[in-house]
Amino acid sequence: MMTKKIPLFVQLIVGFSLIFIAVMSATGLFTYRYSSQIILEKTTLLLLESVIQMRGKMDVMLRDFDKTSQMIAFNPLIQTYLTNIDRGRPNQTTPTEIERFMKEQSRYNGSELGISIMDADGAMYHSRNSLTTYWRTKSDMTSASWYPALQNNRGRVLWLSGPAWRNGKIPAVVGVRELNNWTSLEKIGHLFIVFPVEALEKILEENNVDETRKVQLIDQLGIIVYSTDRGEIGTELDGSFRQKVAESKTDVISTRINGTQTYISYTSSDYSGLTIASYMEVPVAIRDVLSIQRAVFIIGVTGLAAAIAITAIYSWSISKPIQYLAMRLGRVNKGMFQPSKGPFVNREVAVLYDSFNNMVRNLDQTVKDLSDKQISEKQAQIVALKAQFRPHFLYNSLNTIYWELINEGKDKVAQMVLTLSDLLRYSIQPGSEMVTVKEDLEQLKRYMLLQNARYGDKLRLELDVDERILDCRIMKLLLQPLVENAVTHGLESVKGRPWLVRIAASVTGSDKIRFIVEDNGIGMSDNEMDEALRFGKDNDPIDIMHTGLGLANLHHRIGLIYGKEYGIRLANSSLGGLRAEVTLPMGGG
Repeated sequence: MMTKKIPLFVQLIVGFSLIFIAVMSATGLFTYRYSSQIILEKTTLLLLESVIQMRGKMDVMLRDFDKTSQMIAFNPLIQTYLTNIDRGRPNQTTPTEIERFMKEQSRYNGSELGISIMDADGAMYHSRNSLTTYWRTKSDMTSASWYPALQNNRGRVLWLSGPAWRNGKIPAVVGVRELNNWTSLEKIGHLFIVFPVEALEKILEENNVDETRKVQLIDQLGIIVYSTDRGEIGTELDGSFRQKVAESKTDVISTRINGTQTYISYTSSDYSGLTIASYMEVPVAIRDVLSIQRAVFIIGVTGLAAAIAITAIYSWSISKPIQYLAMRLGRVNKGMFQPSKGPFVNREVAVLYDSFNNMVRNLDQTVKDLSDKQISEKQAQIVALKAQFRPHFLYNSLNTIYWELINEGKDKVAQMVLTLSDLLRYSIQPGSEMVTVKEDLEQLKRYMLLQNARYGDKLRLELDVDERILDCRIMKLLLQPLVENAVTHGLESVKGRPWLVRIAASVTGSDKIRFIVEDNGIGMSDNEMDEALRFGKDNDPIDIMHTGLGLANLHHRIGLIYGKEYGIRLANSSLGGLRAEVTLPMGGG
């Protein structure tokens, strides 16, 4: 007795359905996890990019306020007035005149800024009485938790969270700095910069990629200066997060807050010490993925029903020729030997083959069309980028200005314009990145001509160059960044004596050239020297020199061109400032 067999038609329908369901389930699960991970990574990077932009805008605003405070603090009127009070001498200037001067100097920073000064006797002077510091006496100030940090801040502004007075106590951002006599360096008072936290809303909320996410601004003492959750302003930050900020200035960390997995992107400012943090809850970040997943599920169920129907038709088309052959075999048993034409199998295979070939041909044509389109778009982008900057237009404009100045008889200014044109042409002209020592020295002289026009006889350059190396080839823009660093970071803060930059270039050994650039500026500590040569993506753009070629960048570029064994070595100079030494192969790399 034969057992009952399952028809081929049913087997095909069940088999194909199970395969489809398994594939859809695995694909859906993998897609959900992969999409969630990708979205979390992209979102955290976007948040980190956002807080870095916020930090940059905030630093620009705070530096502008700092500059205004310096103009007030170091003005001869203020210096004389506060010094006389500190030394018990009478003043010809009245307090009203002092406050009128402060108001005049601070009015360019808008109505949101208030500046106050406390003299050695504890008396207060305000640029505007409608917004003043909350600390009104010396005892208020010296008993504050931030006062020890101010004493260690070496005259720089200490930015912190603090109350202010504007028709009552309000939350504000306060910058405090010690005022010193500019000749004796004796402490003669304190200066307060005050503005309400509302002034930060445009900076900290405009860059927030999602208004549902929380943004905080934290000072060096761990106090929340500003938060989109207004109830947190003035409260102390969690200690574990403060430890993370102390370990790394810019990072993304994952933690649980109130039982919810949360990513925190933060960055700290080297200038102000303030930290900006953006909080993103994981469920909020992947809510779009969940919506997509639900839509995919509905589409999958609909597709499954359609697939079963299609599978039934396809299974019938496969089983029908087999049934036909089985019938013909049954006739053989009866002695009927008529041949079977079997039109179904050959025709279906031929159609499938033709369809595949047509699909490949169509797909190949589609890929070519897309490739041609992408190439055209890339070419258009390249043309647009090239059109953004045309050096010849700049040169022609400078040339026009030069001849206008010549016609007006302003020969000295005209020579400066011509020098600037030559300096820019050397810096940005296309071509080889290798030049002779003589050419790089000419570029340096052009740079010094402009600097001497700015600083006059105060800045002096001494050159001691071995003539044997003048025709040796070196990398372009080697000497100018070294000298510019000496002027910008070593000499500009030096007061009361001439500035000197000394350059020595000579042959060392049998096949190397050595360049030594020294100055009589303020120099660097060992830690500052190490930091100055550290190259990485976290370098603060504000600390890069005006040419964009800081010591770290130059050190990195030398290593790329000549090899890692070459670069810049920094040391203390016998002149009192910094000594930078570069040794290069005489062959030009």
